[in-house]
Order: sequence, then structure tokens, then C-alpha cells
Amino acid sequence: QGFSAISAAEADPNVIPPVSVTMYCVMLLVVQGLVVHASNTFIQSVDDLSLAREKSFSSEVLEVAARSNQLAPVLCCLFVATRLSMLLSTGGTGDTAHWVQAFMITATVGAILHLILVVLAATFFDGEASGRFIEATGTYEDAFLRLERF
Repeated sequence: QGFSAISAAEADPNVIPPVSVTMYCVMLLVVQGLVVHASNTFIQSVDDLSLAREKSFSSEVLEVAARSNQLAPVLCCLFVATRLSMLLSTGGTGDTAHWVQAFMITATVGAILHLILVVLAATFFDGEASGRFIEATGTYEDAFLRLERF
């Protein structure tokens, strides 16, 4: 018999049920999205207040990072829907299968690594040879980096 967080909490009111893998993954993706979008908004505001004619390099990097973070909310909805489906089918006493948890962790780590890849691409970007960073990484419709231009 597997561990049931709800039945353990009902048996002893002093037991705090463990946080599910779903919630860890959703929290990580939400924090990542908040940091990226808040930083992007802050840097764009700094650019606007400095009356610069072109975007700064950091503004371009954060805009590409925000553009590449489009799938995080979709993953969060998918993770929560999977968790709710599992809770509904088990009467609120079960946990998602281990292979589902492994895929949630893999997708979350992949989203975080994609953000790190954007920062690394910006670190090694040669502006004189390739032009602007935001143009070298793809169009606004691209959710993923286009590294063939580097």
C-alpha cells in the first residue's frame, strides 16, 4: 500500500501532508515566469526613461527570455489538470504515478535549462558579426531559440 497524504492527515491531525511533485514543478515555473517578466518590464522601463532610441542588450536578452517562456503556463495547467484528474479518480487519496512525476520534473528542468540557454547564448553572442541579439534568435512567433545563426 502506498502512502496517502489525506489518510495520514486524517489518522493524525499533527501530520502535515507532503507537498506533491506537481506543486513543486508549478511553483518553480511560476517563479521563473515572474522573475523573467518582472525583470523584462523593469529593464524596458529603464530603457524608456533613459530616452534611448534602441533597446539595450539586456532588454533584448530579457525579451527573448520572456518570449521563450511561453510554454511555462501551459505546462502548469497540464500539471495541475493531471493532479486533479488523479485526485478525482482515487477519491483524493492517491498520488500521481512515478512516471508522470518523472515527466513533470523533466519538463520543468527543460524549461529552466531553456532559460539558461538564452542567457548563455547572450553571453557568447557576437553583436558585430550577427547584428542585434533579438533578430539573431528568431522572430516573435518563435518560442525557441534559433541557434543556427550563431
